[in-house]
Amino acid sequence: MAQLELTPKANWGRKILLVALGLALLGNYLRGTQLPVDVSGLSPLILFRISQLGVGLATIKILFIDANSWRFKAGFLAMSLFLYYVGSNAHLLDIFFYFVILVAAKDEDYRWLLRCYLIEVAVIMLSLALLTFGGILNDMTMVRPGGTLRMSFGSVTPSDFAAHVFHWLVAYFCYRNFKLSWIEYLVSLVATWGVFRFTGTRLDLILMAVTLVLAVSYPKLKKLINYLDGWSLGAIMLVYLGFNLAMNYLFTPEWTWFRRVDELLSHRLTYGQLALQKPLTLFGRYFRENGNGKFNPHQPYFFIDSSFVRLLAMQGILLFTCFVIMLIFLVWRFKAERTYSLLLGLGLVLLSAAIDHHLWELSYNFIFLASLTDNQHFIVKRK
Repeated sequence: MAQLELTPKANWGRKILLVALGLALLGNYLRGTQLPVDVSGLSPLILFRISQLGVGLATIKILFIDANSWRFKAGFLAMSLFLYYVGSNAHLLDIFFYFVILVAAKDEDYRWLLRCYLIEVAVIMLSLALLTFGGILNDMTMVRPGGTLRMSFGSVTPSDFAAHVFHWLVAYFCYRNFKLSWIEYLVSLVATWGVFRFTGTRLDLILMAVTLVLAVSYPKLKKLINYLDGWSLGAIMLVYLGFNLAMNYLFTPEWTWFRRVDELLSHRLTYGQLALQKPLTLFGRYFRENGNGKFNPHQPYFFIDSSFVRLLAMQGILLFTCFVIMLIFLVWRFKAERTYSLLLGLGLVLLSAAIDHHLWELSYNFIFLASLTDNQHFIVKRK
């Protein structure tokens, strides 16, 4: 890919993109915290408007600043309308917001986006932790059976905070091309232990441990990825998706091993099956959920944690099909361009998506933004 030309117009476009990404990310992150509850005048609607402002700026960049053809602009508007319609049916507009920022990032250096993500998320996490320790925000503490105290550090749930740390860690490893110093390994190891110690999230502990293992074994992984072709990698991804959906759909609590897996996954299979038992639609549907920090004790708990199940059940067959096509495209692109750190990042994000619902939230998943960007920095050179 040719080096980007730093014309004044390109500089303005990049500045607008970074502001747009920063606003959309800020609104998305803070909506999932205690700030709207504990800070007077800061409602979820205001935070939603902040994200909308970011998306509006990104739209201006796409339509009026970038040198896009009228066909590209028409396709962008048509897809935006489709995503907005489907998102409105499910009462979830995260995919629509993500798509606009993704298109606005076309041909930009992906490192700029990663830097923005890493700095902003780190500042927000640390600020919320300080506000919590200072007593300004209430910490949503939970207790596991056995008396283990779980802290959320300003997020709605401890699991949400742990998921933020996991995604941040993966983003940082990608930024460093999985080439870390021993100090970075040590800090990452301490962060992994600290997150588990204070949040008690077993699944995120496993995910962060897997991330560290992949980083240590990255030189050998590059050889394995070199050996596999795009068809093989795409097939592995499709089998993984199919296996996840099948586990939820075929869940049988009478079977001992199924029941144990469900218990390990905090009953995610139980609620995933309930969602998939409803008729699937083309354009999505609304599910009334009761959970994820907004639990009403007078109603039965119900929350769909798996991002794959949420996408299929809540946002419809058509959008899920588009998602699968996008994943195949990403696997092929990262393999063809030899951007193996991004390929590993995609794999880790998809591992997490099986157990959490944050796949389409800008303050968590960073990797889809690399769909149309300039990824030269991440190319593994041929020897």
